[in-house]
Formats: sequence, structure tokens, C-alpha cells
Amino acid sequence: HDKVEQFMSIMNQIILSALKENNAELKEEIGTNVTENVVKEMKFLMRLREEKEEERFRKLDMTIRDYQKSRMVAAAAFEGKSKKKSKFFKKNNRVYI
Repeated sequence: HDKVEQFMSIMNQIILSALKENNAELKEEIGTNVTENVVKEMKFLMRLREEKEEERFRKLDMTIRDYQKSRMVAAAAFEGKSKKKSKFFKKNNRVYI
């Protein structure tokens, strides 16, 4: 029984040592993989946000340009019409209605 117990003790130490060494390697590998995945996900999310911002600014720019164009059209149409005379006007330094 002594030799069997001694053999089992040696085997337990070998297995325990191998597991500890393997755990350290696994920990490092898992940490590296998780870090790489987090970095990839962050880059993806930032690119997605930038694309949404670009689209928003494109729409804002288009809205501003449309507004400016409509104001120019309205101004051009207004120039074509004769100006309306004010109901109030001065003649000989007197105000008439």
C-alpha cells in the first residue's frame, strides 16, 4: 500500500503542476482573445456611430441647401413684383394715410 500511495501522491503532484501551468497559459490566451474581441467590437461600434453621424450631417446639409434655394427662389419672385406702397407716406412733411 505504501508504494501505491506514494505513486498516487507523485501523480497528483504532476497533474496539479500541469494544471497550474496550463491555467496560466489559458488565462493569458483568454485575456488576449477577449481583449482582441473587445477592440474589434469597439472599432465596429465607433465606425457605425461615425456612419450615422455622417448621414445625419448629410441630411442637415441637404435641408439647409433646400432652405437656401427656396429663399433664393422666393427672393427672385419678390423682385419681379412691384413693391407695395406703404399706407403711410410723407408729403410736404405731413403724414398721410
